[in-house]
Amino acid sequence: MAEVPRRQALTKYDKAALAKENIRNDTFIERLFLTWVYAVVGKGRKGTIKPEELRMPGDQAAEVAVSKFDAAWAEELKLRNSGDATKKPSLVRALRRSFGVDVLIAAAWKLTWSCFVLVGAFYFVRSLVQYVTPVEKQGNMYNRTSIPGKGLGWILSTMFFLDSILVGIALQRMGDACVRVGIKIRAALMAAVYRKTFRIHNVHEENVVSLVATDCAKLYEGVAHLQNVWTAPLEAVAIIALLLYLTNGTYGLPALGVVVFILPLQYYLGYRIAKYKLETVEVSDARVQRMHEVLLAIKLVKFYVWEKSFAKQVSDVSTSGA
Repeated sequence: MAEVPRRQALTKYDKAALAKENIRNDTFIERLFLTWVYAVVGKGRKGTIKPEELRMPGDQAAEVAVSKFDAAWAEELKLRNSGDATKKPSLVRALRRSFGVDVLIAAAWKLTWSCFVLVGAFYFVRSLVQYVTPVEKQGNMYNRTSIPGKGLGWILSTMFFLDSILVGIALQRMGDACVRVGIKIRAALMAAVYRKTFRIHNVHEENVVSLVATDCAKLYEGVAHLQNVWTAPLEAVAIIALLLYLTNGTYGLPALGVVVFILPLQYYLGYRIAKYKLETVEVSDARVQRMHEVLLAIKLVKFYVWEKSFAKQVSDVSTSGA
C-alpha cells in the first residue's frame, strides 16, 4: 500500500501521509521555550499565512497515531483466540500501550510543577518573610540604615524569581504534552470508529456522530485534566503536612478537618452524577434509535397507520428518562 501526500487524490489502496515539506521536527529546546511560534507570528505580522506554511511535527500526524493504536489493538485482539475466557481485549490497555509514554511525560511535568510550587511557597516565601520580620521592637530591617545579611536577601529574591520561571515552564510543558497526547488519542479513536462504521452497514449514523463528537472529544478533555485529578490529593496532603509542621498542629487541624469531610462528599456526589449521566445516555440512545427507525420507515408507518403506536413508544422512552 503506497503512501500518498494528503494534497493528492487517494485511490482505493493508497494510504494518506503527511508531506515532507509540511513536517516540522522540533528540538527539545524549541518545544521547551516554544521558539517555533516566533516564526509563525513573524510571518503573520507581515501578511497572511498560507496553509502550506503551517507545519507540524511528524509524530502529531493522524496516520502516525492511528498506526500506533492499530498495532496495540491488534495485540489485544489476539486475546480472543488465546483460549482463556478471563482475558478480553481492553481499550484502556491498548491506549496505554500506544500513548502511555506521552501521558507519563505529562505526569512528570506536572510533578515538576508541583515541586517547584511547594518549594517556592514553603521555602522561598517563608525565608523572605523571615528575612524582613522584625528582630527587635524598634522596627523591622527596612526601617534601618543598614540591613544585616543584605546579600542573602538578593540571593533569596533571585532564586525565588528563577523558581517562578521554572513553575511557568513546567506548567506550559505539562499543558502542551496533555494537548498533544489528547489529539493523538482522539485521532486514533475517530479513525477506529469510522473504520468500524464502514464495515457494519446497519449502524445508525446518529450513534457514529455521538461516538465521534461526544465520546472521543470527552477522552481528549479527560486527558487534558487527568494530571490534575491524581496530583490534587497529593498536593493537598503535602500542603496540610507542611502547615501542621510549621504551626505544630495548631492551624493545620481545621484544614485537615475540612479535607476529611469534603473528600468523601465529593466522591459520593461524583458517583451519583456519573450514575445519572449513564442512565441518561442509555435513554437518549434508545430514543434516538427509535426516531431513526421511524424516519427511515415513515412511508411504511403512514401506510399501515402506525403513527399512534410509534408516538406512544417514543413517549414511553422519553417519559422513562424523565
